[in-house]
Amino acid sequence: MSPNLSKDCDCILCSQPAQFVPGTDPIPFDCPRCGRFKITFDCMANLGSCEKQWPALSAATRESSERGKWLTISLGNYEALADEHRWTSVQQKSLKILEWIRTRSSSFKHEVPLDPATDYPLFDAFSQGECEALMQHLSENSFISHADDIASMGWYLTMEGWEAVEPLSPSGIPGRCFVAMAFDKELDDAYYEAIKPAVIEAGYEPICMKERLTNDNICDVILAEIRRAQFIVADFTKQKGGVYFEAGFAKALGKEVFWTCRQDDFAALHFDTNHYGHLKWSDPADLKGQLGARIVAELGVGPSAKSRP
Repeated sequence: MSPNLSKDCDCILCSQPAQFVPGTDPIPFDCPRCGRFKITFDCMANLGSCEKQWPALSAATRESSERGKWLTISLGNYEALADEHRWTSVQQKSLKILEWIRTRSSSFKHEVPLDPATDYPLFDAFSQGECEALMQHLSENSFISHADDIASMGWYLTMEGWEAVEPLSPSGIPGRCFVAMAFDKELDDAYYEAIKPAVIEAGYEPICMKERLTNDNICDVILAEIRRAQFIVADFTKQKGGVYFEAGFAKALGKEVFWTCRQDDFAALHFDTNHYGHLKWSDPADLKGQLGARIVAELGVGPSAKSRP
């Protein structure tokens, strides 16, 4: 955001001091709590009647901003964006805190800055108070620690915390799903409109490298995420060798793999995997419906869906 164009204001989502660029549609905002995002005029006019969704929208924008992307909120997508973060279970919120510290830890007992006042959207928490309560619970149960009080900035994982986010058991972290697929823009709709919402609506949390920025060795990160996952969704469209490898690694760990492939590429499936029950899909809507139904049929409703009213 150019300092020559930006003006001080209150964030439209959280009312905290922020900056924006006037005279454009959508309007860019830069907020310490919600991150960098854009919002259309008509959506801004409508948000006043949707206060319950503001924290979830803050979570959506901050998550996207942390990945280096400006999320644009509009009348056409704000409800779906909010729903992705609005029903996160308490257990998953706690796990997000542990994961945040883990990904920024360079060594055991390395303290990581975490301020509940500005960082609570990262964990889908409803407020600073909820984030502090979650952190207090994690501290009292010896998952995280700090020499000072609960509002302090630096936190580190205890050995119990590391065991929670890096389980030695092949079963992985309950509710966590790793998505293996081709890194091809042609398949972005297959992920964002089909796989991701299908997994979320079934009550699980999708992890896809399309949405992860990392300075670590990407291969090491992928293997670690597969180990942490309860199950895998592998889409073989485009027949990428990496997807075959990741699915095979997951099978070797004894994890459930859901196999999918677009119908126009189905005949190209390798003979080593074509005997598995692949879901043959025609478009994102078809993939979403089939995958969601299969996940619930095989694994049942996930922990996040069970927490919804």
